[in-house]
Amino acid sequence: MPDNYHRILGIASNASIEEIKRAYRQKAKELHPDRNKSLNAHEQFILLSEAYEYALSSQGSVRYKQKQAAPKQDWQTQRREEARARARAHAKMQYEEYIKTDFYKNSRAIFVVWEHFYPLSAVFVIAGFPAIGYFSMGVNGMAIGIVLVFLTVPYWLGAFRKKPDVNINSLRQSLLLLLKTKTFNYSAITLLNIYLLFHFTLNTELSTYTFLLIAVLLATLSFFTSHLVTNRFKFITKRFFMICIVPYFFNLFFLVNFIFSSNPVSEKYSFRRLDGESYLELENKKYENNHWLRMFSDFNELRLADNVTYTFEEGLFGLRVLKSYKFRRNEIR
Repeated sequence: MPDNYHRILGIASNASIEEIKRAYRQKAKELHPDRNKSLNAHEQFILLSEAYEYALSSQGSVRYKQKQAAPKQDWQTQRREEARARARAHAKMQYEEYIKTDFYKNSRAIFVVWEHFYPLSAVFVIAGFPAIGYFSMGVNGMAIGIVLVFLTVPYWLGAFRKKPDVNINSLRQSLLLLLKTKTFNYSAITLLNIYLLFHFTLNTELSTYTFLLIAVLLATLSFFTSHLVTNRFKFITKRFFMICIVPYFFNLFFLVNFIFSSNPVSEKYSFRRLDGESYLELENKKYENNHWLRMFSDFNELRLADNVTYTFEEGLFGLRVLKSYKFRRNEIR
């Protein structure tokens, strides 16, 4: 049994105290019921704790050995059950507390979603790539899809090395759980705010410095008013108010201004490219203080163009917005 204890910990029989503790910490991360999904997870952790106590008592310092002076055989008969009882109580207490936390629920839900995503995505790769290629490009597209299937063998092959355990009901419950979590809410609203910022807010004709000044003033105001809001609406936390709600209403103002705009006006400018190919310098330094109106990702069109035509409209709140743009190249006569 002593040799078995050392094998459980993955250490030599003459391992030092530090090596024993390091090995135990590493194994505990893998075998604790918090992370170990095996059916006998509790028993594995209990046996690990038992091995740890034995290793300490047999290889500890002189002071520890004097305190635990019983022979190895006596330790097995007298201390083994005590060690197992402590390990059992510890594992049970940790596990029961842990499964009540949002972290455990979220982690478990993510684990279940990934378990299902991997085999389902593998099926999509095998069947979907050729099908998408065929419907988009015909036989040539299907051939390209088949080539992509072979190129992605390292990805999808692993999904079929063991029988996929697909449980649609478990997947549905896990997805619903993730939709209710704070993490998902924060992420979803943050992504929405980023989308609104880049598609509507920054397409408003205000200088970059004006935007920054408004953002700083708004952040300062929200900081001093957050406690009033959170006290009145108990379901809103200060962090949620600052990170999600305030930026949302900030972007919402510009969204409404953008949507309800009218009176289109076209403006044409020649340009030269700065900072590679994505940043423009317009003639007569136009919109020099509005960097966003001069940044583009249409690299292919930019290579062939030397002028841009903007279409602006008057926003609902009197702020001009960029509704569209078009790159062109002057014809050489």
